[in-house]
Amino acid sequence: MATEFNDMGGHTEVAKTLIKLLSEKYDIATFLVNRIATYKHAPVKIKKIEQYSKIVSIDELHNNDKLIENLFLKIIDYNPKVLFVFTNMDDVIGTAVLCMIKKFTNIKVIYFNHGSHYPALGFSFVDLILEGMPTTHYITKKYRGFDKCNIIGLVDQKLEDIEYYSSEDILRKRKEFGIFDGNKFTLSGASAYKFFNGEKSEYFEMIKRLLEKDENIQHVVMVELNKEQKKIIDNIFIDSSAKKRLKIIDSSSEYSLVFQSCDVFIDSFPIASALTQVELMKWKKPTVVKINRENSIFSFHEYFPIDYEYMFENITNMENGIFKLLNDKNEQKKITNKLFKHFLQNFEGSVIRDKYINIIENSDNLEQFYDKLDERLEYSLEIFK
Repeated sequence: MATEFNDMGGHTEVAKTLIKLLSEKYDIATFLVNRIATYKHAPVKIKKIEQYSKIVSIDELHNNDKLIENLFLKIIDYNPKVLFVFTNMDDVIGTAVLCMIKKFTNIKVIYFNHGSHYPALGFSFVDLILEGMPTTHYITKKYRGFDKCNIIGLVDQKLEDIEYYSSEDILRKRKEFGIFDGNKFTLSGASAYKFFNGEKSEYFEMIKRLLEKDENIQHVVMVELNKEQKKIIDNIFIDSSAKKRLKIIDSSSEYSLVFQSCDVFIDSFPIASALTQVELMKWKKPTVVKINRENSIFSFHEYFPIDYEYMFENITNMENGIFKLLNDKNEQKKITNKLFKHFLQNFEGSVIRDKYINIIENSDNLEQFYDKLDERLEYSLEIFK
């Protein structure tokens, strides 16, 4: 069950990938709380999901009680063994449906905590919460008061399904951005709010310094900005000729080609990205990230190996790391090999699919999946000590 799907962003992509993988073993139905929004904002993704799952939704009703009742009846009519939940954190309708399922059925409800920055209404009515990181598990358990948590990696494609673009395609895309021999192509991409601290942007201030220090760098940001955010960037670059080497582009249907064409990916901060990092690992692209110790729940450094050399707690070290990667092709190759191995062990589709299958097949004894604190969790949570 999902509140709604969107063509852009990682949340729908994770749900789509999971549906595809589980459809290899199970019959799947996908229940939508908001049918109109999904078919408006996710025409591409919904067509792909329909290849692997029956789509069940309710015509929009002004009476919320009827909407809740009808969706609940559709779910129990399908009679699933397990209901995976991807509802939005503030979805009142979806939460009410979960309440009824918990009260009147034996269906096991497993909540994928895709919006781990925020508490979710539905946590009170689920049998297991799937967390992406030790930090979010710790916060959900200690501060939100829910013990039924399992740390599971984000699901991505199976190895045999990964598409790599040819050198000709990559060269063409680089030329479109004005990147030729001798140029260095750095890239970022995320929702706009992840790059700003109120009316400031330490991220774009850092990018300005990078561009001014090396005239061969072309930096591209895939983001959709509002007027206020554009003004912040204009003010940062107001007296800098380096702005001509900063390109802002909208989200692209060639998203994967753009990402595979860069030399180094620079993650957004103060709020980092999650699935983006996993995709960069599978596409064998090096990435530099900033650890957010001030607000650890906005940091996704735990997706990387514990000893990953290019995650930093301060901006100066992050800048130095970017330059080191950009100027050393052998270092780039070493890092991408390390990250690809980490992807295969922790995010590759068949690996994560088997973890979900294990949960489904043992859903009558979900207590065995409740995670306890481990060494990695203690390492990650120094900020809380």
